[in-house]
Amino acid sequence: RQSFRGHLLFKATDNVDFLLSAEYGTERDRAVSFYYKQETFPGTTNPAAIALGIGGYPTGDRGYASTVDPQNDRETLSTTLTVDWQLGERWALKNILNYRQTDLTIFQDLDASAVVTPIIQQFVFDSRTISEELQLSYTGDRLRATGGFYYFTEDFENLNLLDAEKIGGSFAGGTEKRVQLVGNAETDSIAVYANAIFDITDRVSIKAGLRYTEDDRKIVNDNVIWIAGVLPGGGDLRLSPEDGNLPLFSDEKSFSDTTGDLGIEWRPARKSVG
Repeated sequence: RQSFRGHLLFKATDNVDFLLSAEYGTERDRAVSFYYKQETFPGTTNPAAIALGIGGYPTGDRGYASTVDPQNDRETLSTTLTVDWQLGERWALKNILNYRQTDLTIFQDLDASAVVTPIIQQFVFDSRTISEELQLSYTGDRLRATGGFYYFTEDFENLNLLDAEKIGGSFAGGTEKRVQLVGNAETDSIAVYANAIFDITDRVSIKAGLRYTEDDRKIVNDNVIWIAGVLPGGGDLRLSPEDGNLPLFSDEKSFSDTTGDLGIEWRPARKSVG
């Protein structure tokens, strides 16, 4: 496991600063599992719900039983550019631009037990996000206020692949896995906001804020499932949207909301809380 973080500050003028920040991290090991280390439906009499690996589960809290070496490989990268511009004695403008990517691949024994079963899971997660925030702030003797605009976008892909016996294996010697669950999603979000604090006295303040947010989200699931030996002559059946025997799931929705807050803040004298 390794991680690095760095910052570079550049003062363009007495009133303008540029701050570039970067983070990078990797994690590679053989000790990650998503699954609970016991049967999912204890005591069930339904054969379809009985865990294939029953009898081979570890007893320790941190134990992990498997018939293959699990693999965990993840990488994260983030870069942020922050620009601070002091417009005057009381006004300031700030812009925050961020890019982040996350890549994760996990291989694991599907039943998480020491009993030999023919299925291994490969889980792949890829995410790319960009965010942009512009803030205008005011600092007075008794009034402090901030208003801004925020934008966020993400492209997300998830693969859940199941297949036989070895990492990198494929169904019946072909190029596809036995089960390929593929999900793609896109998110776009915008928001505008404002909040202010007014000091009535040196101990009592009024706080108020308002925010409007609008999200657009899209998702597409394009799956492939192979069923062995069910066709005449013992052939294998391929189910997929491409073959017309499995539906393509897709959906798109938009959400919006306006939220606000209003309150009073009281800061007691030091001697009353000491």
